[in-house]
Parts: sequence; structure tokens; C-alpha cells
Amino acid sequence: MLARPKIAPPAWHCMCIVSGSTQAHSTVPGTYSAQANATTRTRTQNSMSLEVPEERPLKCPKSPTHPEAPFNVVESAAKRLLLAVGGGPDKPYGLANIHACAGSLLSIATGKAEEELRQALGVQHAKQLEILKNPFRKTVVLLDPDADKVLNQTEKGRNALAVWKELETTCMVLEENVEGQVNDLVKPILQLKEDLFEPNSLKTPGATTLAVMLAMERIKVEHNCVLPHYVHDKFSTPNGPVDAIYASDPKRDMKFKNIELCTMVLVESKPDGNDHRSLCFILPKDDRTPLEDCLVNLAETVRREGGLYMNGTRKFDFRFPKFDATLSLESIVGLLKEYAGVSSIFDEGQCPFTDALPTELTELEEAFVGKFLHFASFKADRKGAEAKAVTAATVCAYRSMSAHAPPEKFYCDRKFAVILANGEDDKFSPEFVLKVEGGCLDLKAE
Repeated sequence: MLARPKIAPPAWHCMCIVSGSTQAHSTVPGTYSAQANATTRTRTQNSMSLEVPEERPLKCPKSPTHPEAPFNVVESAAKRLLLAVGGGPDKPYGLANIHACAGSLLSIATGKAEEELRQALGVQHAKQLEILKNPFRKTVVLLDPDADKVLNQTEKGRNALAVWKELETTCMVLEENVEGQVNDLVKPILQLKEDLFEPNSLKTPGATTLAVMLAMERIKVEHNCVLPHYVHDKFSTPNGPVDAIYASDPKRDMKFKNIELCTMVLVESKPDGNDHRSLCFILPKDDRTPLEDCLVNLAETVRREGGLYMNGTRKFDFRFPKFDATLSLESIVGLLKEYAGVSSIFDEGQCPFTDALPTELTELEEAFVGKFLHFASFKADRKGAEAKAVTAATVCAYRSMSAHAPPEKFYCDRKFAVILANGEDDKFSPEFVLKVEGGCLDLKAE
């Protein structure tokens, strides 16, 4: 129940990913390691200069592929990277946050909707989403009291309530002013001063809101070793160079990984409990390679190798531009449909939640997801980084005509036609027909 080299040519781009605990691996040869000798070589790309001295491999007892790694962990990571392919430039996306919100929906989903969510999240069942549990991340399910009663009456609903409890998801009573309620939950966690959700932004016109799935997080990290300098220089964009302030370290020991289309280096953060986060900077090897292709390449590598295993460590002349990016609260329904293959939860005709919220108990039409909104911000400088995200999905249903509307009138008090037929469906056989316009009315009542 509820409770200092020159900048490279203009087409180079750099991408940054916040990573969780990262392991390193020494036996996968990289592009540079195949050419390494005692002579130092330098490769310059947009905001990074890669100074490559003698390679120092990391020790790792495992082989390049790790079949013992849990399938859901690896696949979930790859699926999140693929979701980011559809994101717009200069807009951050809280990938784990989106998955955590969608995971709450998976617990009550049925049929095709359930299978699509499984595929999109890279898990076989909702309990595997325990991999997304984190002290920084808070998940909440706001339930309409009537919806809560229905969930407790169905096997699917009871299982969902148990899974939410196991995943430390808080269940609360849904209030009439749902946007105000959500703002009150979000603002302290994300440390926001202004309301994020405007009035009626979570409601679907004409529908009853049954539940709101909410995921919120704020992650703040300090670099394990502060980058010592800021450098003013240019950053290449498709429209020409712009001014930038770079966090710079001309001699930094960094873990790195070479894959087919790009090179990755890690700016590791200070450990926090069991978490060991890093900023993973990805630079295309070819100025014609889109960042989207690099993300796909990285996802394929994660699947192939069973995780993200670094090649070793090298000393880099490294720099990255200070950035502060925000994705204003917006619908990500299109992103989920096109890049995650999730569409059935938005279509009441697919009966996506019928086992948990059956119409005979809700006395409403089939439940579906009416809104799926996401906000994110991501900034970093030479000292550390901060990332915030919130995702909200509303489950709603239209009022049932049979339960709430008067019977539809069908008075034959004007011209009409009548057919005497034998059978229906494919057995339909019309035998007599009469078009009545008033000349044949029988005024004798029995």
C-alpha cells in the first residue's frame, strides 16, 4: 500500500560521458600501442592534444571478452548509449534517469508494451533494474487512491508494488495539484529555486491521471586530480571557431581506450563509497565521423567486450572546454519511439497496462502513458562536474462511456432503412429491405 598545440581543423568534435565504476584492461591493443616506441609522438584534435610516450598497460586478470558479466548490466549500458544517439547537439540527457523512470512502468506493463520496455532497457525483468539503484538517484510512484486499490486486487499490480519496494521506490498518494506535488519533490533534490513543472504540464486533457512515475537525481563529483590551468583559445564549430576556456593539463596520466572510430580518455573522480565515476571524453579519429557513429561504435564495443575495459595508461597533453549545458523540460516520446523502439505504452489500443489496471476494475478505458517529460543539466570545469536530471511519466485513462456517459440515443423518428438479414460477420445475408419515409407507419398500437 502507499507510503598548448594549435586547435585542429574546424570539423573536430569532442563528446563527454559520465561513467560509473570503470575497469581497465591491458591486453586489447590500441592504435597507438601498435606503433609505440621510445620516441614521443603527438596527435592534436580540437580540444585535446594527445601526447603519446611509452605505454603503461593496466593489470587485469581477465580476457578481452567477459562472458561471465551479467547480461543485463552490459546490455543496459549499451542500450543507454544507443538512446543518446537520438539526442540533439549541446543538450544533455540523463540516460540512467530515463531508464529508471521507464523501469517503474515496466513493472505494470503487459504484452507488447512489456516486451518493448524489456528490449529498450536491456533487462529480462524489472528486478534487474537494481543496477540503477544509487544514493544519488530517487524514484517515486505517485498513485491515485483508486488506482492503488486496483493494483492491490490484481496479481500484476501486487507484483509491481513488491518490485517497487525492492527497488526502494517510494509510493505516495497522488494529489490533485500533481505538478505542485512533483515540484515539491524535485526542487530540494536538484537544488532548484524555480518550479520546473508548469500547471497542467503532466495532465492529458480529458483523461484521469492514475499514476506518475518520477526519477530524480543530482550527481556532483570532484576530479581525482584537479586540472591545473585554464587556457583561452578557440573551439571549432560547424559555423566557425568560437571562444572557449579550456581546463588544461599538459602532462596528465590518463586511462585510455582506442576503438574503431574514436579514442576515449578518462578524467577520474574521487571515489564516493562504492561509486567510482569518471568523465569519459570521446574524440573521433576522423573529422568526417559523426559523434552519433562514435556512440554506436562504443555501444557495440561494450557488448562485444562485456563492458568498458581500458587499454592502459598514457601521459596526455589534455584539455577540454568548460561547459554548462541544459535540456529544458521537454517531451521525449519521439526519442523513445524512434531510438528505443518504445511505442505501445503510448497507445491505449495496445492495452499496455491491462493486467495491472484492468478496465473492469478502474471503470475507465485502457490505461496508457500520456506524458513522458525529461529535464537535464550537465556542467564541468577543471575542478569537477555536476549533473542533474528528472524524468516524469504519467499513466492515465479516458473515462469509460459505459460507466460514465448516458446511453446513446437511437430514435428512428425520421427516415430510416431496415433490413431483414440472416446471419452476421461473414455469414451476413440480407433478405428484405425497406426504406421508411413515413407513408407506411402503422398507427394501431397492440
